[in-house]
Amino acid sequence: MLVAVKTPHTEFRLAGTGIPQDFIETIKKTFGAVNVHLENDDSLNVDDWDAFKEFKKGITAGGNLRFYRKMNKMTQVQLAKRIGSDKMMVSKMERNVIPISRKNALKFASLFKAGVQNFIL
Repeated sequence: MLVAVKTPHTEFRLAGTGIPQDFIETIKKTFGAVNVHLENDDSLNVDDWDAFKEFKKGITAGGNLRFYRKMNKMTQVQLAKRIGSDKMMVSKMERNVIPISRKNALKFASLFKAGVQNFIL
């Protein structure tokens, strides 16, 4: 039996100056291999874009923690050991049940070589 699966095409068009590089990288990481073509046109401010506002609302410190942990192919147990904690605490932080402390945010930033702002929103 032959099964053919087609994935939907997703297209993003961003125009203007000052589009954050981390936003572009997040799109690449979220949607896989994508082609990015930046246009030098000031006709649309990405902050005014409804789709971007919805996307931005979904970004949480815990979600970022999970994203970085998975990108680095780590389990919750492995991450917990690296920061001197336990799996349950990491799980609660990833699910936004408890906030990520400044101390842990600094550890995550150092461990994942990312900005501390990714873990404190």
